[in-house]
Amino acid sequence: DIQNPHDKLFKETWSNIETARDFFQNYLPDKVLANIDLTSLQIRKDSFIDKELKEFYSDLLYSATLRGKKGYLYLLMEHKSSFEKQTPLQLLQYMVKIWHLHLEQEGFPLPVIIPVVLYHGARKWTIGSEFLALFDDSANELEEYCPNFSYVLNDLSEYTDDQIKGKVLERGVLLLFKYVFQPGYDEKIPEILRLIFSVIDKETGLEAIESLLRYIFSTTEKSETELKEIASKCLSETKENIIMKLAERLTLKGKLEGKLEGIQEGMQRGTLEGIEEGTLKGILEGIFDILQMRFFEIPE
Repeated sequence: DIQNPHDKLFKETWSNIETARDFFQNYLPDKVLANIDLTSLQIRKDSFIDKELKEFYSDLLYSATLRGKKGYLYLLMEHKSSFEKQTPLQLLQYMVKIWHLHLEQEGFPLPVIIPVVLYHGARKWTIGSEFLALFDDSANELEEYCPNFSYVLNDLSEYTDDQIKGKVLERGVLLLFKYVFQPGYDEKIPEILRLIFSVIDKETGLEAIESLLRYIFSTTEKSETELKEIASKCLSETKENIIMKLAERLTLKGKLEGKLEGIQEGMQRGTLEGIEEGTLKGILEGIFDILQMRFFEIPE
């Protein structure tokens, strides 16, 4: 039971610099791509979002070379099921925070920030991709006194499945995000599973696939039994064994983490004395590692 599975999967996916580079290569406008060196891409900060808004937004900040100068790519994802007009205003606030951070660290001049919005609500984005669209008609004659900027908008509802680009696991994440708020989400899961399971033989993909399974478990209304039946139809026997082991490992990990949290709460209340929190946590994590190696080895 993850409080915000969208944020967790977003961070796990786009904190990988290769995935982020691939995403920007596929979804930035040609004009931006012509002026940016994506080989210089680096993660700079994980969030500028206020605590009360973390349920609705996720973000990551990257630095990159823009026309030979230092600049930034700011990726903001909205997790609401319907479009929220305040999102561009929030975006401006986060950009100002980035500029203040840059001034503290490096001073003037201000760097260029390319803001990118990834939206996966059920309703389409309706106000275009300029901040000025938030104003009424009075801004037409007084535009020079109104702040304005453009942001790169990627509304997943506007893409067909074939138009969603990227490496297999990245496409799987984007497809899950595209359909998670749609009525037919549960029916799309087998198709998405078949796609992401196509890379299951690659050892480097196992951790990412575990993240995808965790997300599906947290967002679907299907039971564990139903999900196992779906997996068995999507996979060869060997791959099905791998996925079942991952599913069992997720279940075990959740139980152990729950017990760890309970014990830690008990320690905070003073009911367990004489055991250092760091030592206890290390013991339980070691138990989990042993159980994982003994009972949940990934077959060749």
